[in-house]
Amino acid sequence: MMRPLYFLWSARTLVAIMTMMMEAKCITDIELVVNCSSTTYPDVSCSTPPNTASLDLSHNNVKTISESMFSTLQKLQKLYLQFNQISFVNPLAFQNNPVLEYLDISHNDLPEISALPLTHLPALTYLDISNNAYEVIQLAPSFGSLKHLQRLKLGNSHAVSIQKNPVKVTEELDIKEVHLVAGKIKEYEPGSLEALKNMDLVTLEAENCQEFDKMYLMLSDICNSTKALKLMKLDLRQTSVALFINDTILKSNIKQLILQDLSVSGAYCSVIQYALKSNLEEVIIEGLHAEGICNIALGTFERCHLKKLSVKDIDNEAFLIFEPQPTLNKFMECLTGLSAIHIGESFFPCPMSENLKHLTTLNVSHNYLDDKNMFPHCKMPFPALQSLAIDYNHFEHLVIFGNKISHMKDLANLTASHNKIHLEPQPGTVAWPKSLKRMDLGWNQLSDEVFLYLPETLEMLDLSHNYIDTVTNIQGMKNLADLRLSGNRIKSLNGLRLPPSVLRLYVDLNNITTLSTATVSSFSVTALDFSGNPLHCDCDTEPLIRYCRAMSETKVLGWPSGYRCQTPESLRGETLQQISLPWPSCNRAAFACIIICCCLSLSALCYILYLKLRKRSAYSTLSALRNRNRNQGHT
Repeated sequence: MMRPLYFLWSARTLVAIMTMMMEAKCITDIELVVNCSSTTYPDVSCSTPPNTASLDLSHNNVKTISESMFSTLQKLQKLYLQFNQISFVNPLAFQNNPVLEYLDISHNDLPEISALPLTHLPALTYLDISNNAYEVIQLAPSFGSLKHLQRLKLGNSHAVSIQKNPVKVTEELDIKEVHLVAGKIKEYEPGSLEALKNMDLVTLEAENCQEFDKMYLMLSDICNSTKALKLMKLDLRQTSVALFINDTILKSNIKQLILQDLSVSGAYCSVIQYALKSNLEEVIIEGLHAEGICNIALGTFERCHLKKLSVKDIDNEAFLIFEPQPTLNKFMECLTGLSAIHIGESFFPCPMSENLKHLTTLNVSHNYLDDKNMFPHCKMPFPALQSLAIDYNHFEHLVIFGNKISHMKDLANLTASHNKIHLEPQPGTVAWPKSLKRMDLGWNQLSDEVFLYLPETLEMLDLSHNYIDTVTNIQGMKNLADLRLSGNRIKSLNGLRLPPSVLRLYVDLNNITTLSTATVSSFSVTALDFSGNPLHCDCDTEPLIRYCRAMSETKVLGWPSGYRCQTPESLRGETLQQISLPWPSCNRAAFACIIICCCLSLSALCYILYLKLRKRSAYSTLSALRNRNRNQGHT
């Protein structure tokens, strides 16, 4: 009898052990992200399990990288070591990290680029070794082992020399993006950067550059090595630097030029003029520290390759001036994309807006435009627009604005958030373009009546943070899939009828206190967000809680932390997931029936017991009488 029990116990134990092993394997298969940034590591330890895939040790006190420092992390893919004090890396380090793809070891004290044992990192696709202590910029022979390297950032503000890279290394690399920090270069070996071929983007960061002849040599090498060139932190107030850039633009095959965080004066306004004579297709200017006034002169040009122009963030709003000139119309007809963001724009003259005949994308956010100065009685402004962004301006009248753009037959996307758009008492009718698909009117002053003045062709509608109390008149939007009503004054959704096409509904941060399961179940949504509302939790909330628990987090967004009781006071702050209401208080009728049934059952039981006791008592009395009579007869 003992042996079967023994074998049964052994089988159960074996199954339990195997289950634990499988669970442990599943846990170790999960890729972990470990963040020990700004913890004074290694003075304070950092736990790194073997399945760590991403490790952040930035902003710490690491001074050396030993052979064993990461030897147990064979699944490590991303490593952040920037802003430490690393001055030495053991030649055998990283040999147990064969899948490491991302390494940032910038802002340290490495004495030379060759200090990194790159032969142990064949999977690297991104490497940042910039802002270290080396003074000579040259790719070490070990770079030849980085067959998959796509993005490289190197150099620093105190480097003094750039030297040619070994030919074999250059031929074996297939880098697509290079970011070079070269502020004080005094020696440049011609051809050092030319050897890097077929790149998508070269970024040259040259703050406080004084050696302009070296800058010219670098630009000359770069110009035919990349599709896009990004120049950062240059001081173009010096004529020589500006001329070098203009000359580079004319001679190069670069398609995209990005000028970021530049210091300029009115004397340098020729970048657009030179761009029109070059092969450039896009110019992006971001972050201008401007002095004086720049009266842009277009000059003469035969064929215009420039299609997209973006100007953003000028600290001097009076800097740019565009005056009428013979080639202005020709220039306007070239553009298909235009962005003028935060430049102090307050007027769009008709000769410009009417001649932008091929413009499909326009972004004039963060300016001083309104209904009148954006469209000052123009006939057909921006006739080919497909996407228009006017966020953070001074637009006010919804109907007037809608009629101003009614001729834009291809307009599909409109964003007009953070204005003062509202409806007047008798706004009249509006003729929106029938092509409109997406509309963002968030952060305005619109009320319930807005639904009467919106196009029925919309697929996405954002009315977040307005003055809406009730949602009505949207049944006609047969294609509406995304409806955003966050941050309004909506108190109830009960009775709301959504078109069956609506898949995503956002009504978070409103004044909704109750929401019936019948209403929620009537929606065809795949994503619903009603978090951040002052919910009243009582017995009527139970079905809604069961509904939310049954749905996945991808359907009820923000669940469970975003759904908390506001009332009653005893439940304030509790999540719907946490609360448990007593069954009797939420089912009083059923509870009363149960109590009555129990009382009736108890009464019936007592009555049966009473009958049994009475019968037994009667039987006992009768037996006693019989015995007494029998005894008397014998006597």
